[in-house]
Amino acid sequence: MENCAGQTAMLPSSWIHYVFTPVKSMVVGGNFLTEDALQKQFDITKLEEQRLKIDETYEGNMYTGFRDVMWTFVKFSLIPDLRQALASGSDVTKLAEMARVFLRELNPVKSGAWTTKKKNEPVYNRLKKLMRAAPNSSDSDDEDFQQNTLDTLRLIQQDIADAKKETLNSQQLLAQKISKRVKHLEQIGAQQTVAAKSELNKTVLETMNWQTEEFKKKQDAWDQELKEMKKELGEMKLKGHTCPHTIDFEIEAQDKGRYRMKMSSNDLVHLLKQKIRKIGRKYKFTFDDCFIVTPSHQKCLQDSKSLSESGIQHGSVVYLR
Repeated sequence: MENCAGQTAMLPSSWIHYVFTPVKSMVVGGNFLTEDALQKQFDITKLEEQRLKIDETYEGNMYTGFRDVMWTFVKFSLIPDLRQALASGSDVTKLAEMARVFLRELNPVKSGAWTTKKKNEPVYNRLKKLMRAAPNSSDSDDEDFQQNTLDTLRLIQQDIADAKKETLNSQQLLAQKISKRVKHLEQIGAQQTVAAKSELNKTVLETMNWQTEEFKKKQDAWDQELKEMKKELGEMKLKGHTCPHTIDFEIEAQDKGRYRMKMSSNDLVHLLKQKIRKIGRKYKFTFDDCFIVTPSHQKCLQDSKSLSESGIQHGSVVYLR
């Protein structure tokens, strides 16, 4: 769709869109909320909040103060309209449906930018009281509130567990670094003591250092050979010069989506990771920092291993975490 000067484009709720301006332009844009798409707007907001927690979006892309706006709408619009409709005996089907969405989605104990628990709870209780007076009402409102509270408690519990796990991992990593540093200092101290004892020990130390340098050179040569091998395999992959015996398997992403893969059993895991990152760019997922693990979830696959050596066979599933 192309917009010219003076034109306005209006997109329905939750439509995925992308804006491209090939020339310098001044564009006025904004968002508005509608009663007909109320549940969909809550669903989109929850999805954005989940992506924000894992740093896959930023607040500038979100509807600022969404829940505060919802509380304000309930207090100054929905409750007066529902009270008036009940008093006059009018049809309250649509208003009751909206009220159920708010009772299910809004959490009165959670504060917003300008709303607080002290302000939200009376509004929530007034709306529940009106819903009990509405025709065909039931105890579903209380059940929705209880479910909402349980969901919130589960999220808080999960956040606490994740924080404890992260702290424990950090402590373990710090302890490992300290242990390695102490061992390194002990080795240095031992070497210095041996060198100070006699000239003969100094010669032995020099020999050990030379052997270490030689081993390092060999290791660098092996690393370079492996790098060239990976590059050669990548070029063969691009040119189609691969082994005709291929295997079909699937990868499961963090969003539980599965993607079919077809590669040679002799291809290195390094090439598999490159292909997964390419899929990530296509579907706008981030796989750069992920680990590829076997279906048993026991160990990470090494780049220097082929697919067959890593246990990936026809019909296998590898997981990203």
